[in-house]
Amino acid sequence: PYTDAASDGLDVQVLYDGAPRADAQIEVFSKPLGDDQAEATVTKVQTDADGRATVTVENGRQYLLDSVVFREPADDLMAGFDPQWETLWASLTFGLPAD
Repeated sequence: PYTDAASDGLDVQVLYDGAPRADAQIEVFSKPLGDDQAEATVTKVQTDADGRATVTVENGRQYLLDSVVFREPADDLMAGFDPQWETLWASLTFGLPAD
């Protein structure tokens, strides 16, 4: 869905229950496009008050972005267990052609 040049980065927004997640961490995993054996580099960015952040990206690389919400679990989440928290994960994967 993105047609803008990647030279200025990729603008993303993180939401939770339809509302922007201010000051949320986004982890950015990156490695060369098509090289599934390469070790990923990991960087982190924080969202602003509107849940928005700009992720620096480069042509010829593949990316996975994720953001995690930790929350108290629902009472009926796991009968017979006593979980301390529940996690909700959002992720985005994409690649940028080399040229």
